Amino acid sequence: MGQGTNLTTGDLPFNDAGIKTFARVGRLSGNAATDPVYFAYNMESQDCYRFIGKTVTLSFYYRTGANFSGTSIIGVIRTGAGIDQNQRTGFTQQTTAGINTYNSSALWQKISLIGTIGTNITQIGIMFQYTPVGTSSAADYFDITGVQLELGSVATPFEVRPYPVELQLCQRYCYRIPIMASANSYSLIGIGSWISANLASIYISIPVTLRSSPSIFVENGFNSFAITPGGQDNPLPVTSISLNNVNANAVRLAVSYSSAGQTAGTGTIMYTNNQLLYSLIFPSEL
Repeated sequence: MGQGTNLTTGDLPFNDAGIKTFARVGRLSGNAATDPVYFAYNMESQDCYRFIGKTVTLSFYYRTGANFSGTSIIGVIRTGAGIDQNQRTGFTQQTTAGINTYNSSALWQKISLIGTIGTNITQIGIMFQYTPVGTSSAADYFDITGVQLELGSVATPFEVRPYPVELQLCQRYCYRIPIMASANSYSLIGIGSWISANLASIYISIPVTLRSSPSIFVENGFNSFAITPGGQDNPLPVTSISLNNVNANAVRLAVSYSSAGQTAGTGTIMYTNNQLLYSLIFPSEL
């Protein structure tokens, strides 16, 4: 899966709602796997209660690649009786509230799917899938954007929120440093202190309350980061980063480097080690 960012006024999602981005889901060229390819989203239980016992409409835009090997795309609305579960492992008492099949199309199409939500559900998920055939050529994928689930039996225009609002909503599920492109190759990450000769404790504040305590993913390697010895401006390349303590509003990292010699209790800072391509990702997805 990847993000496309090149929609223009000639594309239906842009023309309808000003949407410039989309998800691209499929197989890379040469991939011979023919298991179904899924793209799924799981709503938090607390967001699902307003739909209980009601008719809902799922709408979205889609198109398929030039060498799309499937015969169609399937859209599904699923429900379950668990709390904050994931469709990959299955909802408790999983049922299908709505399902339909859509033909491949090289041009953008806007589609809607109507379903009825049961009276005893506590979670809703949506899924799109196709079953590939043979060995993939280039452009064996489908693109999808403007996905919206709403009450009623009519698909209304896609709701476009201001970018700062959308960013904060996204950060509830995943916070990423950096949050924007930086021209500074020595950007501050966090502050803390040494807790042993080669291990530091670094604190990072999370600007938006996460859904739950996050995990951590380090992109582009530990050596993208450095820590200072006793507050001096003499970078020590980082050799490992792990979560030491977490909650929904802050994280504490355990950060080490290969050589000993630091004094416990001495202050330190963590920053990027002459790098522009780096990130620390704190996912809190279902």
